Amino acid sequence: MNMQWMRERSSSLLISLLFAAIIIVFALQFGPGSRGFTAERAEAGAVNGEAIHSGEWSFYYQQLFDSRQRFDPNFNNEKAEQFGLKQQALDQLIDKMLLSQEGERLGLAVSRAEVGRDIFKSPVFQVEGKFDKDLYTRMVNYYFKMSVSAYEEKHQEEMAGGRIAGLIQASPVVSETTAYDEWLLDNERVTLEFVKFAPAEADQGADVPETEAAAFADNQRDKIEKFYENHKSDYVKDEELRARHILIKVDKEATKKEQREAKEKAQKIADEAKADPTKFAALADQYGEDSTKGKGGDLGFFGRGRMVKEFEDPAFALEVGKVSDPIQTQFGWHVIYAEEKKPAVNKTVDDVRLEIARKLIALDRAKALAKREAEQFIEGVKGGKSFEDLVAELNAGLPADEKGEKAGEWKVESTGPFSRTSGSYIPRIGASDEIFKLAWDLTPEAPMPQRIFEVGDTFYAIRLKSHTKPTKDEFVGKKDAEIKRLQQQLASSAFEQWMKAVKERADIDLTASAKMLHETEGQPLSTSDDY
Repeated sequence: MNMQWMRERSSSLLISLLFAAIIIVFALQFGPGSRGFTAERAEAGAVNGEAIHSGEWSFYYQQLFDSRQRFDPNFNNEKAEQFGLKQQALDQLIDKMLLSQEGERLGLAVSRAEVGRDIFKSPVFQVEGKFDKDLYTRMVNYYFKMSVSAYEEKHQEEMAGGRIAGLIQASPVVSETTAYDEWLLDNERVTLEFVKFAPAEADQGADVPETEAAAFADNQRDKIEKFYENHKSDYVKDEELRARHILIKVDKEATKKEQREAKEKAQKIADEAKADPTKFAALADQYGEDSTKGKGGDLGFFGRGRMVKEFEDPAFALEVGKVSDPIQTQFGWHVIYAEEKKPAVNKTVDDVRLEIARKLIALDRAKALAKREAEQFIEGVKGGKSFEDLVAELNAGLPADEKGEKAGEWKVESTGPFSRTSGSYIPRIGASDEIFKLAWDLTPEAPMPQRIFEVGDTFYAIRLKSHTKPTKDEFVGKKDAEIKRLQQQLASSAFEQWMKAVKERADIDLTASAKMLHETEGQPLSTSDDY
């Protein structure tokens, strides 16, 4: 039994497990809207005719927000929007509703008594270890904007849905033979050694005549457009700012006096920096209270959307060479120095077609040279020379600098061990079906295929370093754990496929605002930990 298809879907297995284990957990310290979520309507749509309550959606959002914030204390509403947290919460809620509905449809009955016992023993509805009816009523009414009877009916459906998940994920039978075969796939290891021949850092093709570049651009339009799309950030970019800053941190729990003192300190630093901006880096090293201390407060270049808005707006408003007054953010008080600005760039493919043509011509020349060097290397291997001898010969012809060091030296490198379950990816080389398939056929007696391999723009000569196969005796002590792991993978995969089928036939009707969220993917926001 081969389970490679399941590995290819491994990124979704955890989500499937979470679907099967969804339990509503309330948190007293948070309420609707406390994390930047305020639903405009009581309902966000319907799933097979059942209303999606905004209160539930809000609560799922808050749970995701809290989870993110545990790993990133600086996680805020702006980042939540960038990560598409509202969409994620809506997706989780829809999946939960579908699961509940299927449980009811399939008649997996849950009695009212079972519902009552489940709610009664839930610690979130307890005060000092005892169920508190008033607390229960307030939480259901406030968080979900539902009556107690409606909540209990929904909870009954959810428990039925949980039974579906349990049935689907009931441990499948995995034989010892299957477990051994899978364990062998995971634990058989090959390590390759290689010498790579990469194109020399291509110049910009400045020596390519315009007529040659124009002819290339006319004949290779697809290549020109592909290069442009792959390097679009070089040709279309927003304004960027290189800035330095000095942060005087203020604790979230700081008193008014402490906040005032921090602002006054920042103002004194700003006044000193304005008097002589050339001393800003030294002042940052002297007074800064974040990770840029010791680096002159340097934040490097950044575009809009990278920093919190309270910092970003005044930073971009500064003239180059100017120092700001103290700026307050959630981290404290900042003094900012605008060091350099790069204007926005918006070049079309037609604007840069000749520039790209020259680059591609130069790259083709560099690749041709690298390929010739690799082919000469393989000829040496065929002549009986070792990788080490051939590398030494190549390096002997390189010029040395005044310290005796040689730039761009060739060397014999190692991939490190990889298994059959790595797909076609080979460490330090990249994805190559050709090399990956061949690697398992190499032997100590015939370790070197006498040919070169091309991966991307780089050429490789390879040889076998080691091939280890674990024995069945080694498997004996790990048999039970391996069987359990495969059972969990099979169960989770089965549940994932079932949920996919349920969702495909479901009638999901979202309001306009919810649909817009659902169809728009959030993009990660890259920010520093300190601003």
